Amino acid sequence: MERAKLPGWKPQLVIVLGGDGTLLSVARTFASTGTPILSVNLGSLGFLTEVRLADLYATLEGWRTDCHVIDARSMLHAELWREGKLHSSFRALNEVVASKGDIARMGDFVVELNGKLVARFRADGVIVSTPTGLHGLYSGRQRPHISPPTWMRWWSRPSARTCSPCGPSWCAAMHCSQFGSKASPSWRCSPSTVKPAVELHLGDEIRCGAPATPSI
Repeated sequence: MERAKLPGWKPQLVIVLGGDGTLLSVARTFASTGTPILSVNLGSLGFLTEVRLADLYATLEGWRTDCHVIDARSMLHAELWREGKLHSSFRALNEVVASKGDIARMGDFVVELNGKLVARFRADGVIVSTPTGLHGLYSGRQRPHISPPTWMRWWSRPSARTCSPCGPSWCAAMHCSQFGSKASPSWRCSPSTVKPAVELHLGDEIRCGAPATPSI
């Protein structure tokens, strides 16, 4: 069965066996349903897959007896606009990344928040991250604390900068004057675990904000 059809079965609980990448993919699939997800770590390292395989049945028994706590996490909605039209859209539990290819130059970015200028800068890339993505990448905690604000981070090797948190109701727009042309794409954008990423062209605009539908 195709993964996109799974929400149609309306399960009471989704069990994910794997690593963080598998969990993030499933989270996008069930993002609009509000279905709880139980993530079981089958690898050696997982920031988001918190349950060990040895604890699976004990955790399921806790779910069956209503002895559990649901950890609600905010998600991110991103849209790629090209020539005034919606080209593609993404859902992400962790972050949306705009990054350059191997031979691309640094990008000249303009970032707006709710229609107001936030920053102009040159960078190798930009990350718009939920608290889940921030804690998984930069704090190394096994149980990240999730709160509504969202962060924007841009980097230029070897340094990086972080923008102040955005509120729960917001919309950020990114413009870059050095995206690739249709003949030679050199920049890409996607949730960090999605491959292949969408190629960016000159004049593209990336809009990020809170999704209209409930988070997981």
